[in-house]
Amino acid sequence: MTGSSTPLAPAAFSYPGHGANAGIGVAICHGFTGSPLSVLPWAEHLAARGFAVSVPLLPGHGTGWRDLARHGWRDWYDTFEKAYLELAAGTRACYVAGLSMGGTIALRTAARQNVTGVAVVNPGLSFYDRRVRFVGLLKHFRPTTAPAQEDNPAAAATDDGDYSLTPLEAVHQLRRLFLAALRDLPAVHAPTLVFSSDTDAVIPPSSLKLLRKRLGSRELDVVRLPGSGHVATLDVDAPLIFEQSLRFFLQHADPGARPTTPQKTPTPLQKTARNTAHSIVGDRMSILPDHSPFSSPFTGDGLRTGVVVSHGFTGSPHGVRAWAQSLAEAGYAVRMPLLPGHGTSWQELATTRWHEWHAALDAAYLELADECEQVVVAGLSMGGALALRIAATRPVAGAVVVNPGLVLDDPRAPLAGILKLVLKSTPAIANDILKPGSDEGAYPRTPVAAAHELNKMFKDTVRLLPRVTAPVRVYRSTVDHVVSDASMVALRRGLRNAPLEVVRLENSYHVATMDNDAPEIFRGTAEFIRSLAEDNPGAAHASQKDTADD
Repeated sequence: MTGSSTPLAPAAFSYPGHGANAGIGVAICHGFTGSPLSVLPWAEHLAARGFAVSVPLLPGHGTGWRDLARHGWRDWYDTFEKAYLELAAGTRACYVAGLSMGGTIALRTAARQNVTGVAVVNPGLSFYDRRVRFVGLLKHFRPTTAPAQEDNPAAAATDDGDYSLTPLEAVHQLRRLFLAALRDLPAVHAPTLVFSSDTDAVIPPSSLKLLRKRLGSRELDVVRLPGSGHVATLDVDAPLIFEQSLRFFLQHADPGARPTTPQKTPTPLQKTARNTAHSIVGDRMSILPDHSPFSSPFTGDGLRTGVVVSHGFTGSPHGVRAWAQSLAEAGYAVRMPLLPGHGTSWQELATTRWHEWHAALDAAYLELADECEQVVVAGLSMGGALALRIAATRPVAGAVVVNPGLVLDDPRAPLAGILKLVLKSTPAIANDILKPGSDEGAYPRTPVAAAHELNKMFKDTVRLLPRVTAPVRVYRSTVDHVVSDASMVALRRGLRNAPLEVVRLENSYHVATMDNDAPEIFRGTAEFIRSLAEDNPGAAHASQKDTADD
């Protein structure tokens, strides 16, 4: 297993075989609503030992939940079976493997094809929620539901790229797949290795019971995973899965064989760019959005200019990292803090207050103000509101905000202070991105207590908007499913004393800094800052006075 800083996207991955194990192939299938990223460390471990490995991207996955709702279970199965057949054609022994629903698909493939063996992790054949029996009817009344909360306590920082919402039409298709796999299990005669987590909040124990009862193979081995949750391929027991499956594959391909010395993992034949990092934590690999803060010194010419960049609510610097990096490349000093309660868990966010978010951004501003002749503030969504609040309470040269939030027009918002006492969280509206394959790395749930704080911060910022005197440029998506036009109305009404320019984004949704219009935002921000320096060569604008403690 190797670590890499190469950015990755949800995409199909394949590795050519090499060395003594080049003739052994393994087709690995990812899980429901997930992507190949959830099994990539497993694939890389096998590839490092010389196996030929194929990990297809199932239709409707790695894009958005709306796309998933348009595909049936046969589309998922046919895609994986095709990948297996292509791999089997070039190897002397070929296995199927999978995680969760991917394990179910692997088992059905084993029933229909002459596979050498099967290795599956927490395969699904049944559901915890008994309402799934009526999902064919429920899907007509409710299009989505929150995903099952994956209980991976020892690997809380891992991210398998799941969607923040689950379409009920796709759940209906998943149930049909489970039923089809159950019918086919007696036809599975290949050696089968099952890894089962003791703590799995997604797949119930009845799935393993059904597998034991119906599997046709007489060679069934079950390995318990005591320290992992459902996505065990990214959890603390991942090394056990990797090594046990490696020995299983070698044993049945070449009886008596032993694992070979690890070699450098060959480069995948396909890896699409993504702002996601590999990290090694102990003996496990995590595939994570990069939540870390970003800092860069001034390297340009002329007026020393700094830019403070803020991410949005429930998000992290991952969502605006490319924006901050583009400004650093343009020579500006940049500070992009990780706001308190973000980049960890929604439960932690629920314990923070909006004054803490503002204080973190204000500290970044003060740091740049000590180093630079002028400072510009910038932000996405809630980060835009925080940037505007800095512009109202500190001397800034200008502000650039992308789809800034200033109004929560949800009718439940005024009641959030009461609702938080009885309702801990609600499904998140995350990854509102038109561009396929992008993931902002936001929380899957929104804590109601934090939404209450957000509403208070919005109201306080709107109160301060008349104090802003520095030029403001707004990038506004024509289609935004998160922030309504009520926020723009409040912004126009409040900025009575500041020049306001609005740039429309026709090809992006809410998280425009990761969407199709991102290059326009990056280029336009740099041009806007240059214009400020040209108009004010001596000093920055002051937003009336320094009133940060207001």
